[in-house]
Amino acid sequence: MYKTIHIFSALILLAIFINPLSSMAQDIEQIKAYEDSIVSISIRILKESNEDSRLKMNEELWSFVDKAARDEGSIDYDFDTLNFVSVLTSDDKKFRIFSWTIKLKSGHYQYFGIAQAYVKNTKSYRYHKLNDYTARLSRPDSKNLSPKKWYGAYYYKIIQNKSGNKVYYTLLGWKGYDRTISMKVIEIATLRINGDVVFGYPIFNIRDYKYFKNTRSRRLVFKYSARVKMYLDYDVQSIHIEKKKKKKKSYSKKQRGFTAQNKEVKESVKVKTITKPMIVMDRLEPINEEMEGIYEFYYPETNVVDALIFEKNKWKYYPDVDARNKTIDEKGQKPKKPLNYDLF
Repeated sequence: MYKTIHIFSALILLAIFINPLSSMAQDIEQIKAYEDSIVSISIRILKESNEDSRLKMNEELWSFVDKAARDEGSIDYDFDTLNFVSVLTSDDKKFRIFSWTIKLKSGHYQYFGIAQAYVKNTKSYRYHKLNDYTARLSRPDSKNLSPKKWYGAYYYKIIQNKSGNKVYYTLLGWKGYDRTISMKVIEIATLRINGDVVFGYPIFNIRDYKYFKNTRSRRLVFKYSARVKMYLDYDVQSIHIEKKKKKKKSYSKKQRGFTAQNKEVKESVKVKTITKPMIVMDRLEPINEEMEGIYEFYYPETNVVDALIFEKNKWKYYPDVDARNKTIDEKGQKPKKPLNYDLF
């Protein structure tokens, strides 16, 4: 009898340890099935030439992305086979965003997205459908936006920074606009305590950045000719900062001469080099002065790269980055091959 009880107890303990693992494996299998469906539908969309058919397929795609995002276990899943749909997760795993785009026959693009935001009190995630509001925004650089009024983009990089209790998630995105103009976007996302997502935050120190007229921008929008590509990424690079110091020449009391000579000033220059992760981007300029403000005639300057460095709780603008360092990640792995973020 005692032997039977021991066997029964052992079976109960075994069930307790095995069932969670079995459940976890089932969850992963289910998420993998969603991922496979997303890949399959994405391929069909890219091959389809008819706009109505693409948008109809996109509804099917949306349903699978929706199911994957609503599965809270998916926050730990990499989705590494996806390309048409971008999936970015913050380092603290409190924010994840899915984004993708459909090209329309007009030459414009429509953007789609889903965001997951962590709620500390409930230790769960809130789900937000992102509604592309681009066409209705007259001054997108000056507004805080919500998921219902989203400045749509295909995001390819997420950067997490912290200032006190405030966490900023900086998103780099590609934003094809029409047949003549392309865009790239630096978007700031923050989370409220209830899991609401807010897009836009004035943390840019860009007083010397001539491209932008609004020095209090809540997001940076780069517009340029659709004929070219603009480099915008987060990378380890070097900046050389010149610091000039003026020093009066000293003279002995016995030395004779004019007063003007005694006030002669000597200037010394010291160069400080900063090497660290930063947002680096091509400098955009019009092809001539007459085309200023007409963005279909803006092109990247040859071998001129600028940067934004996060310091003193701001993304501060620095011109003329060295931009010759190889990309390295924090783990010291080999750099990945550069990706072409201009999708179309």
